Amino acid sequence: MPDEELVVKKDFKGVSMLRECKAFKYAAKTTDSSIAVLFSGGLDSALITRFLDIILPHNQPIDLLSLSFSEDSSDRKTALSAYNELKSLNPARNYNLILIDKSITDLSKNET
Repeated sequence: MPDEELVVKKDFKGVSMLRECKAFKYAAKTTDSSIAVLFSGGLDSALITRFLDIILPHNQPIDLLSLSFSEDSSDRKTALSAYNELKSLNPARNYNLILIDKSITDLSKNET
């Protein structure tokens, strides 16, 4: 994982936006999405994502941010399962599933 800060500049409806991720540094790609869901794959995040799928234009991508402290954690498995279900409900939607892997040590490094 790179040590640089993630800085993403976007323009949404003429408004310049700047997002910085200082506490959790991770390799990331820039997406064309203007909306993201903190996505555990549980009932709440899956329903919010499904509602967004229904109300947003079909060509608008949705970023799904899934934070896990272990690659084989139950949260990661749940997120992958819910993601696959959402894709089966609307294969035309571009979901960007962004898997963020951190350790407990990473958390303690960023406590204030």
